[in-house]
Amino acid sequence: MAPANTQIKKLERPQLPKKKMSNMRAMMMFGVALCLSIPIFVFSIFPITAPIMLGVGSGVYAQHETGSAVIGEFVGWAAGISTTVAEFLSGVGVEFVDLIGIIMAVALTFLGWLLFFIWFTFARISLIGGGGANKRFATVIASFIIGLIPFIDIIPSLLIGIVLIILSVRSEDKKRFATYEKRLKEYEKQQKNMMATRKAVAMRKFTQQPATQ
Repeated sequence: MAPANTQIKKLERPQLPKKKMSNMRAMMMFGVALCLSIPIFVFSIFPITAPIMLGVGSGVYAQHETGSAVIGEFVGWAAGISTTVAEFLSGVGVEFVDLIGIIMAVALTFLGWLLFFIWFTFARISLIGGGGANKRFATVIASFIIGLIPFIDIIPSLLIGIVLIILSVRSEDKKRFATYEKRLKEYEKQQKNMMATRKAVAMRKFTQQPATQ
């Protein structure tokens, strides 16, 4: 009977694992990556987007000052077209604007990955340590390098990289929960067996007691 009782005490219920990538966290990471990827894309083609931004800004300002949508639209188109012509005819203007775009795109890429690295650290999402962690680290490096290469940086590498990492962590979460459910079933089975053994021992002891007068 003692071994049975000892064996029952040694049984430990498996602990429910915590999700490292909940739906809320996945949505937040995707949203932040998307918000960062949009300006990175804008600056990666800055010689094209700069005149558009200048035209839109000029049109909105002119409409606000004059109160006329027609004047605002005219000023916006005029500012955008004239800036584009001057930029591409001078040659130097294109290179200068492109340089500004490259600097801004690289800075945003660096700050974006720095933000997510800190986020991963607090969320205890490992990037080094074998298996999926090493794959995530390779994803970060590849996405970061792509984000530093002019012209190629129009690819939303930050967004793609974060999506791949989210999918990787969620896959590991599913594996942990599958392992937990398997261990829980084994625990419940062992618990039933131990309780049945304990009950049988108690009944045997009761039946072996001598009858009292």
